[in-house]
Amino acid sequence: MACMTYPGATQDPYGNTSASQSSSKRKPILITAICVAVVFAIANAILATWLVSGSGGDSTKGDDNKAKPKPSALVSLDYEVPGGFRAADGVLFSPLYSNGEDKWEMMMHDAEDGESVWVAPYIMDEDTSSWDEADYIEQVQKYAEQVEDESTDTGVNAEPVVGPDGETNTAYVDSLRVTSPRDNSKITYDAYHFFDGYHLIQVGCQYKKDKDAVLTACSELMQSLSWSE
Repeated sequence: MACMTYPGATQDPYGNTSASQSSSKRKPILITAICVAVVFAIANAILATWLVSGSGGDSTKGDDNKAKPKPSALVSLDYEVPGGFRAADGVLFSPLYSNGEDKWEMMMHDAEDGESVWVAPYIMDEDTSSWDEADYIEQVQKYAEQVEDESTDTGVNAEPVVGPDGETNTAYVDSLRVTSPRDNSKITYDAYHFFDGYHLIQVGCQYKKDKDAVLTACSELMQSLSWSE
């Protein structure tokens, strides 16, 4: 910003031009002072704006982006027992996390021994709220390695499941074949994984002879399944 001063000039009664003392002494000083004040005002305004917006930072970051605390309690489950199945006791021989081992719930098929559906809630070590589909699939593949899956089908599928409230949740599904540590028999089941922040809810669908009946029961259970902290 440029500030220009113009020394004043006056004419005497005889037409001779001479510099006016008031213009040469007071006027330039006054105009210069005004310019300096304007420059300082603009500089202060710029500095204030910079301080408010931050030094290249994101002013929107705050409490919303703080890491959520890891919960200390498992979610509460609510669902309807599928038709043709009954609540039963059992042993979850390969839990994904130790914190869910005592709260899993199993339902046995009335017609076939060993065919069952179960629900197991867990608390994960990491908040998954910001994960994308690739992250979820990778995690489910790690679970397959953890339980020593022997299946030749290594694909994980993302399937939408409409719950009782009408909202759609995504389940990440893996078909598994493992060896039972109890009697070395082979167990085949489909595992559905629902991720919710730190919480993981796994639905297992274990079949032996009547696969269609078990998968139908699993579908019924998941459509009625809800959970809350």
